[in-house]
Amino acid sequence: MAQKLLQKLKKEESELLKSRRELEAHDSFADIARVSDNANPDIEVDGQNFHEKTEVLRSALDRNLTQIRRAANAIKKGKYGRCDICGQEIPLARLRVFPTATLCTECRQKKELEKQKIAKKKSILTSR
Repeated sequence: MAQKLLQKLKKEESELLKSRRELEAHDSFADIARVSDNANPDIEVDGQNFHEKTEVLRSALDRNLTQIRRAANAIKKGKYGRCDICGQEIPLARLRVFPTATLCTECRQKKELEKQKIAKKKSILTSR
C-alpha cells in the first residue's frame, strides 16, 4: 500500500510542478523586457492584478508540493500515518481522504479551535 501511495504522490507532485511552470510562463512580471517597457497604465494595472493572482496560486501550489513531499518522506522513513502532535496513528479513513494529513482528527479539531479563538480575539481587539 505504501509503495502505491508513494507513486500516487509522485504523480501529483509532477502535475503540480507542471502547473507551476505553466503559471510562471504566463506571468508578465517574469518578462525582464517589461521593466523597460513604457506600457499604458491600464495595461500595467492589469498586469499587476494578474501577477498578484499568479502569486496566490503559486503559493497554494507550493503549499501542496510541500505537503506531498513531506508525506513521501514520511513514507520512506516509515513514519507515515502518525500524528505530528500526539504521535497516535491517524485513522485510515482520514488518510484515504487526505493522504497528506499530518494530524489525527482530534488534534486537527483542537488546532482549528485554537485558530478560531485567536481570530475571535483579534476581531475583538481591532473593533475597539
